[in-house]
Amino acid sequence: MHRVTFVSRLLPPLAAAGAAPLEQAMRQLDVESNYELVRRLDPYVKGAATSAAELSAAVRAALAAHLPELVPYADQVIGFLAQYYGVEG
Repeated sequence: MHRVTFVSRLLPPLAAAGAAPLEQAMRQLDVESNYELVRRLDPYVKGAATSAAELSAAVRAALAAHLPELVPYADQVIGFLAQYYGVEG
């Protein structure tokens, strides 16, 4: 048996010139950390956290409906949520 811990990373106060595109997009949406992003999407995706395929589809739908600016970074967001919910695949 192993334990997995989800670690939330706070974004720097100002978006650095060399910041990753996802960080820049999150900053523009006033999302302070990847955990805050998880919390914003949680109501729309937590029921789909039973498999990687279902979670992926739910995250893509939630992003398109609620945070369309992050759609280009869907794979990274799916990774955050999969780690948070412990979904492997």
